[in-house]
Amino acid sequence: MQNNFEQHIREKLLGISEMPAETVWPKIEENLIENGAFEININQKLDGHSISNTNAEIWHNIEKELQKKKKKKLLIWVFCITTGVIASISGMYQYLNYSKTNTIDSALPLAQTATVSESLPQKTGLKAIKKSAQQHKVTEEKSAGIGSIIELTKTYNKSKRTIQGKKHDYRQTTINSSGIEIANNTNESTNKVVKENGSQNQINALDSTVAQVEIVKEMLPTDRKVQEIKKDSNGLLNFANSEKYSKLTDKKTGNWALVIGFGTSYTGMQLFSNSNQNNLTELATRKQIEKPFMDWNANLLLEYKIAKRWTLSSGINISHFRQQLNFNKQPAQTTAQHSQPASSYLFVNDTLFSGSNYSGVNTYTFNEFPIWLNYSIKENAHYCLDVQFGYALGLLYHVDAYLLDPSGVGLLIANNVETFPKFKEAHFIKIAPGITYKVNQRNEFGFQFNCKAALNSIIAENNWVQQRPYAFGLELRYRRRF
Repeated sequence: MQNNFEQHIREKLLGISEMPAETVWPKIEENLIENGAFEININQKLDGHSISNTNAEIWHNIEKELQKKKKKKLLIWVFCITTGVIASISGMYQYLNYSKTNTIDSALPLAQTATVSESLPQKTGLKAIKKSAQQHKVTEEKSAGIGSIIELTKTYNKSKRTIQGKKHDYRQTTINSSGIEIANNTNESTNKVVKENGSQNQINALDSTVAQVEIVKEMLPTDRKVQEIKKDSNGLLNFANSEKYSKLTDKKTGNWALVIGFGTSYTGMQLFSNSNQNNLTELATRKQIEKPFMDWNANLLLEYKIAKRWTLSSGINISHFRQQLNFNKQPAQTTAQHSQPASSYLFVNDTLFSGSNYSGVNTYTFNEFPIWLNYSIKENAHYCLDVQFGYALGLLYHVDAYLLDPSGVGLLIANNVETFPKFKEAHFIKIAPGITYKVNQRNEFGFQFNCKAALNSIIAENNWVQQRPYAFGLELRYRRRF
């Protein structure tokens, strides 16, 4: 304000010039100094002098502006004092009215409640209040651990008693983390509400409040613990991870699950000689002509959850192990003594070596009966990292293979399990890390990387080359919980 006034004075005085008195000029001339102190000396000499013939209009304008400022300042003070008085009176009235309302509400008998209820019109919403109270009681029993439900029940029971008594409290509903609180802005008697034209608006307001109770009640999860309650921008309860709970708690599930898997693997046979090392020639040749091949596997498992992160599963798994053969042949230098009839051999009198003129495929099919353990490494709402490992007994039930005779001459046609040199079961171990996506609480999809190998050879005769099956591949799986 001070700066504005000074600016105004400067604007009024702009352009005005006055002629000093004649006695001033001699003093100025006597004190002219050329060393830069002229202005300082002028100020000293002029100190105490004044201009006597100032324009009267200037002083009139200055006085007028001062009067305006004083009037504005006076009006501001009057407005502040009036506002304070009104606020004090209003606060005292609200305090007395609130105390009186609480006293009446606490003294209302049940008989008077029933009497006043009969005087209300049918479409007052009291039936809806009773129905909501009954439904809310069921919700409270299901989720007794949530404190907001208890506060919700108390608040709306109080609202019901209030509208049935002599006073009806109506105000805007706000919802916070401890439940629902109702603030009263107006108080009217029930008889007056029923008789006046505005009664239906008050009743509709209470019906709207009851409807909000129903909405909040539907939001409350009853089969999982709520971790956090917040308030959104509209003042409604917002449960932390509510979207996750709505998807994962649609239906309650147990500890059992059915798992279906299908995958493809890079399969092969680890070849090695027995202790007497009589078949080194056969071993070297087979390593040259046999190569791993792509094959498939499928399984059906029943899974049971034994701990928070651990599950145990068993069932049946069908696995195929194939190898590709590529070779050439030439007449043998010596006659081999075969343990099987000549009709059981392919190229019975020929020696085989690596090449591409001839080809074939060896196939072994196992029925596996596994016991797998599954451990969840990390788990959230939709994704889970886990690892599966364990043991499986593999029974060979089909074979269609060509085995090089230990002498290195001719290929034995092995087309059944009992064919010499005879086959036996395999003992597999497996480790499979994987990722699972949870569609909802019942259905899950995932994939895992299988690494599986046999601990023993499936060849029974020691004079033949020994072989252990192995596989590396990817398997897709579907889990259905129930």
